[in-house]
Amino acid sequence: MTEFRIITHRNWLADVFKAFGAVQDFGFDIDPVSALDTYWWAPGAWVASAHKAGVTLPLLSCGPYWLDRLPARYLGRPVRTMPLSELSNGVDLAFVKLPEAKVDSCPARVYDSGRLVDTWRQFGFPDDTLVQLQGVVDFVTEARFFIAYGEILASSLYRHRDWVWGAPEPPVDPLYENKMRKMERFARTVLDDPEVTYPPGFVLDIGITSDGNPKVIEANAAWSSGPYDCEPAGVVAAIKASHDHEGQHSEWLWRNHTNPIWAHAGALKTIARSA
Repeated sequence: MTEFRIITHRNWLADVFKAFGAVQDFGFDIDPVSALDTYWWAPGAWVASAHKAGVTLPLLSCGPYWLDRLPARYLGRPVRTMPLSELSNGVDLAFVKLPEAKVDSCPARVYDSGRLVDTWRQFGFPDDTLVQLQGVVDFVTEARFFIAYGEILASSLYRHRDWVWGAPEPPVDPLYENKMRKMERFARTVLDDPEVTYPPGFVLDIGITSDGNPKVIEANAAWSSGPYDCEPAGVVAAIKASHDHEGQHSEWLWRNHTNPIWAHAGALKTIARSA
């Protein structure tokens, strides 16, 4: 049976997966031999640290340019991913983020300064750091869909107006089910479009805009995405589908471990894990 390890200090998150044989791992070290055949849920920074230790895990993702290449009808706004060196001042209003990376000191948000590049240089990132510039869209409802082999296996609302997942009271909205169905239908349309390609396992976030239209927010790696209130079995299936143990999907391998934002991440300690 293939091992399944969850890299987290959050006990509640590990508990979500324990019914599926998952083992909580605090991520201090890694066994280079068993790691390549293991299923993982882990933060990108930890995977980058594993790479620095000489262990490149066979994890799949859509890649930093996936949104750029998505047909415009699914986005509702312009999206461009570029090195920080190509970012320019003079952009009065834009949503800017790091693609395929989460850094607490640099949250994805709307910037309304005409000195955009100067602001981003203050974060201390090298010029070759990829940043994603998006037009501003007012999403009022957002949901997450876990995908395995083109099928939606789990879904969850995670934001509705001022409410975000984890807050004490979920939204009371008589149209909630209708909105979830609307977003799921839209997600299926994206998945069924022959123009759209994607890895075997990933996460698709869909939102409904203030004018009532569903659009793609972003794609995320299934092996590092929060499950929210998704059905755990579907989440686990998508996580497993996002691993390339057989070496059949090299075009979707996660290569963000070389991202300059991980430059200060240390290498994991390597060990021989007992059987």
